[in-house]
Amino acid sequence: MKKTLAIVLALVMVLCMIPAMSAVVTETKTITDKSYAIAAASKGPTVSGKAAYNTATNANSIELKYDFEDEKVDATGRFTEDTKMAEIMVTGFDGDFTSNAAVTIDGKKLDNAFAGNTAGGVVVFPVELTKAGYSDTFLIQVTETKDGKTMTETAKISVKLVNTAAYKDAKTAYITDIGASDNTIDAYIVGSKIYLDFVNSKAAVGTGYSTTTVKFTFADENKAAFTGITYVADNAVFDLTGVDETKLDKSAASFTINKANIDNGSKVTFELETKSAFYKTKEYTVVSRFEIKEADPKGIYFAETTKTIAMGEEYTPVVMGVATGKKVDATIDVTKAVDKQVLDNVDYNTIIGTREGVAYITASYSTKGNKQTYTASSMKIVVTLPGESVPPVEPAATIYYVTCRNLNVRKGAGTSYAKAGMIHRGDAVEVVEIKGGWAKLANGTYVCAKYIAK
Repeated sequence: MKKTLAIVLALVMVLCMIPAMSAVVTETKTITDKSYAIAAASKGPTVSGKAAYNTATNANSIELKYDFEDEKVDATGRFTEDTKMAEIMVTGFDGDFTSNAAVTIDGKKLDNAFAGNTAGGVVVFPVELTKAGYSDTFLIQVTETKDGKTMTETAKISVKLVNTAAYKDAKTAYITDIGASDNTIDAYIVGSKIYLDFVNSKAAVGTGYSTTTVKFTFADENKAAFTGITYVADNAVFDLTGVDETKLDKSAASFTINKANIDNGSKVTFELETKSAFYKTKEYTVVSRFEIKEADPKGIYFAETTKTIAMGEEYTPVVMGVATGKKVDATIDVTKAVDKQVLDNVDYNTIIGTREGVAYITASYSTKGNKQTYTASSMKIVVTLPGESVPPVEPAATIYYVTCRNLNVRKGAGTSYAKAGMIHRGDAVEVVEIKGGWAKLANGTYVCAKYIAK
């Protein structure tokens, strides 16, 4: 009897609880498979300040194109590294939601990302911009319970991020020649050092060379001259007055010496850019030396005796010192040409063909220290009509350096040939051929091959 009574009481209690349980049961509503208005915007490039921006309506995916190199770095959080970011804004969540709704992205809570308005709810969330770009799909879930009703809306949004920045190859450039615009400075390269020898100048802050420029000739990774449009930037020692970069002319550019930054030990590199690649030379150490006495060349001569050029073609003759075997910064004179209509001066050391015919030029050079003036024997210039004849292709030259104290330069491959000058340890020479123990230089003279090295 007692057992039966206990069972009855238990049933009564269960029946009494049923209404109470029914009171907390809420109405649920789940929304899926909708389309939305989507906007994607980067934080914006640093140069123009104009953000990359794209929109899509009645969609579930969006593509954002951006230039990663122009994008600014955004502060992404106290405990996270700053990076480059964009925002994705999804509009059109059910209008019953309020700002109190809980939002998750791929299951992770997103704070302060939801706002209800008359046009419907909006979810905004960040995405990281990368150099490679990528595609990803985000599962957005918005949930809110109020007035006994729970509403959940799930949206699957696909985002494609495309970096439009064009990247260039990084390559090595070379310096094939260097020379000052006048004889107040002797500029040359030996190995990894650029020597600036200031003739008769006691200090870098002196006068007499403040407008002196140094001309550098560059080559690409194959040690060939740059033929397309190429820009070179200035640096701490060699300055491009008023600009940060300049276009190469015949693979060369002239720099003004920044006299405030030519202390011994200054490190410099040269950076160049073409349409498809960036170039950088090796690092050079600048060596400045003062009160240098100019070596007397004891006469000058043209490296070539005859040259054929076309009408309109410019040509810069190479003039050498007899005793030094080095190029000198000579002034070319066309006023003594047999036919004065054939040639004209472009500047003091460059000529141009102006009419078909034959002319002869001379060169003069004055030393700074002892005021000696030398004149070269005449050189024959033949000017042809454009396209009539092509000058012979000269063999490619390789830079070698003199390894002995003094080295005779001869007019032929052998000691029986007359001397054409003398060069010294560390001097650079352009060698076009080595044969029978003798090196033929670009100017047609010869030196003993055992006393030069790369």
